[in-house]
Amino acid sequence: MGEMIGEVHGKVGPAGVVDEHGIAEVSGQESGKILGVEVTNWVTFRAVPRPDGTLWGEGQGTLTTREGDFVKWKSHGLGWESGRDNVTSWRGALFFQNASSKLARLLKTPAVYEYECDEKGNTHLKLWEWK
Repeated sequence: MGEMIGEVHGKVGPAGVVDEHGIAEVSGQESGKILGVEVTNWVTFRAVPRPDGTLWGEGQGTLTTREGDFVKWKSHGLGWESGRDNVTSWRGALFFQNASSKLARLLKTPAVYEYECDEKGNTHLKLWEWK
């Protein structure tokens, strides 16, 4: 992994079950800094249960700055119950597209992430540049 490029905190709503296979979807809003720039992250994420008890996840969203710069992203990852305080931990990769000026550096590299969500929907995302 390369340098840490960002960290955001926020909240997602309660998970809604999408289908009879237990696929769940959450949406929410987070804020923090990416590349030293204050951003709001709008996120939608789907979690698919796997036979071994882990989760396969796919997400998408948009990071926006106060000045109107933005970057869209998509992610894939694996999740599991961490065993502490009903926290679900995720590890995966984010891929950026359509960035405007302040966030254009994100187009040159994927990012790896650590993401945690507790039972109340509180979230914490850390991003590292993948070199």
